Amino acid sequence: MIVDLVHGPQLERVIFDNMKKYLFIIFGFFIVIYLVYLTLSVFVGKKKAPTTNLPTPTSVPINYPHPSSALPDKNGKIIISGVEVNNFPASSKKINDIGDLALSKNEKYSIEYFPLFDGFLISIDAAPFEEIKTQAESDFLAKLGVDKKSACKLSVVITTNETANPTYAGRDYALSFCPPY
Repeated sequence: MIVDLVHGPQLERVIFDNMKKYLFIIFGFFIVIYLVYLTLSVFVGKKKAPTTNLPTPTSVPINYPHPSSALPDKNGKIIISGVEVNNFPASSKKINDIGDLALSKNEKYSIEYFPLFDGFLISIDAAPFEEIKTQAESDFLAKLGVDKKSACKLSVVITTNETANPTYAGRDYALSFCPPY
């Protein structure tokens, strides 16, 4: 080896010259990589994402079905699910912008109509469940002015909550006087 032949200040000079060669090679390598990168970026270029000319979305008003839009007949009745009932929308409270109606509400139960689904919901909010359910069903028949047979043709769901009636909660019930489906 050359290191064995050279001693003292000459050795330092040989090491320094070798180090310069390696630095020059490493520096040259990075310059070549950089030039390749620049060449590729210029010639290949950045491809633009394809643009599409999609129409701008616009809002459209939705007319939700509402029984109050139906004109009552000469007896003051309207048709819900093919059943002639009292014009309850005239005396009911609108509970949201969709047109849902509260027919009756007290501390024991509430009766609501959902025109979008053409159905009624009776919520039992107190105990005993069966007793309050019977009261709510009677009020439902009176508000709609229908008999039990006609009421069975309507879509009616009866529910209760866990706090008021834990035994009956979590299930949907039909009107007690209607035959099971």
